[in-house]
Amino acid sequence: MRFVFALILLFSFSVSANWKLDPATSTLNFISTKNNDLSEMHSFDQFSGAMTSSGAVSISVNLTSVNTLIEIRNNRLREMLF
Repeated sequence: MRFVFALILLFSFSVSANWKLDPATSTLNFISTKNNDLSEMHSFDQFSGAMTSSGAVSISVNLTSVNTLIEIRNNRLREMLF
């Protein structure tokens, strides 16, 4: 019974805590699709995020950190879209 109470107590503290994304273990990806046949996954290298105990979520993305693994495409995305 003590074990169950300890788990409930531990869980209640973690639910009411503020949370932050850990950039070392998190990824932010997006997929581009060409002609309905070819899809590629890309990512952003710099981003942050948090959730408050009230449930409010905020995410900030450095759009210039786009990474498609093709440098000319990265530059075009930065110049033309971001």
